[in-house]
Amino acid sequence: LLSVLQLFPVTNVATHRLSRNSPNVNKANQELLVEAMEEQRRGHAKKIESFIRNHAQFSHEADRAIQLILTGDQIEWLLQTLNDIRVGSWMRLGCPEMEEARRTVHNQEKASHFAAMELSGYFQSALLSAFRAEVI
Repeated sequence: LLSVLQLFPVTNVATHRLSRNSPNVNKANQELLVEAMEEQRRGHAKKIESFIRNHAQFSHEADRAIQLILTGDQIEWLLQTLNDIRVGSWMRLGCPEMEEARRTVHNQEKASHFAAMELSGYFQSALLSAFRAEVI
C-alpha cells in the first residue's frame, strides 16, 4: 500500500473537465476546476507524506497480521488517492478495455502502470469491503 501511494499523483489535473461535450464551457470556470483539483492534490500529497512517515500510528500487529486502523476521513482520502493512481495509470496505458489491458504491457513502463492500476484497484476494494463490514 505504501509503495502504491508513493506513486501519487498520476493523473494530469488538466484532464479534468466541467463538460466533455460542451464547447461553450466558461474558461474561467474550467480554470477554477483545475485550481481546485490542484489544491486537492496538494492536500492529498501532504496526507500521503504524513501517512508514510507515521504509518505505525495507524496499524498494529494482531495474530501475525498487520491491521490498518483508519477514520472515515482517512478512508475517503485514501480512496480518492488510490483512484487517482488507478485512473491515471489506466490513462497512461492508453485507456484500454480491461480485457485488452494485459495485452498492452510490452515494456517495463507499461508493466509498472498496469501493476499500479491493478494494485490500487485491489486496495480500493479492500478498503470498501472493510468499511462495509464495519458498517453492517
